[in-house]
Amino acid sequence: MAMYGIIPKFLVRWNSSMSRCICSPDMMEAGPYGVVDPILDRDEGIARMQWSDEKKRASMSDMKAIESFFDVQLPTLYIDVQLQHHGARPRPTRFNTDLRTGAAIKSFLPVTKEYTINVFAVSSWLSGRIGTNMIPFAGDSAGNYLCLYYQYRQGEPVVVFWNHEKEYTYEFVADSFGEFLGLLY
Repeated sequence: MAMYGIIPKFLVRWNSSMSRCICSPDMMEAGPYGVVDPILDRDEGIARMQWSDEKKRASMSDMKAIESFFDVQLPTLYIDVQLQHHGARPRPTRFNTDLRTGAAIKSFLPVTKEYTINVFAVSSWLSGRIGTNMIPFAGDSAGNYLCLYYQYRQGEPVVVFWNHEKEYTYEFVADSFGEFLGLLY
């Protein structure tokens, strides 16, 4: 018999007047597919997200290490997702790019070096094959990666899909990480 219950999680809301995400403690219900978190996106309203196969918890110092290594400021919502669901598999998984429909995420990349496949390792493997201002954050089953693309090195990065069969090219996905989560289906 499956056991479900109420466990503490955070509700992430986009505050347009402050142009940032705000986290507040909330109680979420655990179901047969894991924890269901409502994420309020500024454009898409409430998107129901389910997470599975979470890795050992990441810390804020892990997130700061990524920011320092890549010399960027990560989107607040990305940090919140990784702190709550480190390296997890989201559901829904499908998204569209400007060139394809129905691409799917396998999982978010872990942010700690204790896992062989992590943000640092994948970035190193792809060095010279992806843009210099791209940080891989999730992969699919075919060896392609979703990346945060800091095209102007300041402000919110866009989300792009890097296809390993077409090196040095990428497909546009979303104007922000929050918009990307809202577009998953």
